[in-house]
Amino acid sequence: MDRWGYPGGIGWNRNMRFATGLGLLDFTLQLERTHMDVAFPFIIFHDPADQIVMYDPSERLANESPSSDRTLVPLPGVCHDIMSAEPMAVAERVIPWLLSRAAKTSDVGRTSTI
Repeated sequence: MDRWGYPGGIGWNRNMRFATGLGLLDFTLQLERTHMDVAFPFIIFHDPADQIVMYDPSERLANESPSSDRTLVPLPGVCHDIMSAEPMAVAERVIPWLLSRAAKTSDVGRTSTI
């Protein structure tokens, strides 16, 4: 349980280092500038009520990306602890998602022997 009372939470009971916070801010600003370049397949799992990383940018990336293969999976109630709070919900969505794309990729470049 983290210091806020959430089981499996991410609280580490100390302040974030300045360099870590600056790195996160830099990443966020870079993503804001380059989100329209994300043309590869992606899946985002996000709680719409997450108070650490806001949901709106994930929704914006999913809606505005030029990728023809983009998926946003809202997971209400898991806050910022998706993998600990709902590992099976993630696995049930991401495994078929990955396998379907791996099957498409493995067919690329193959020629028929018939």
